[in-house]
Amino acid sequence: MPRKFLVALPFLMIVPANAQDDKVANSCERIGKASQACRTRFPQRFGDTKTGQDYIECILLQERAPNHTCLGAGTRGEFAACVTNSSIRVMETCDLTKC
Repeated sequence: MPRKFLVALPFLMIVPANAQDDKVANSCERIGKASQACRTRFPQRFGDTKTGQDYIECILLQERAPNHTCLGAGTRGEFAACVTNSSIRVMETCDLTKC
């Protein structure tokens, strides 16, 4: 019986790791698409009056507030998921009125 368990153990460890990798890949893809869309809208709205540095500062300020709510997350994984989700929301919302 223990031998069967030892053979199955690597498989049981790989399946959750692959699921986690898929979540990370999906999150990275969503952030990338949202970020690209928001960066495209920035010069359309402001033209040459604002620079890329202005864009970075604007988005970072919007991300800081929701990220502070993540400080109470129980585990490191929950904290990372909270920060990732709040970053995705900020980028997908792309509120340029605060710039």
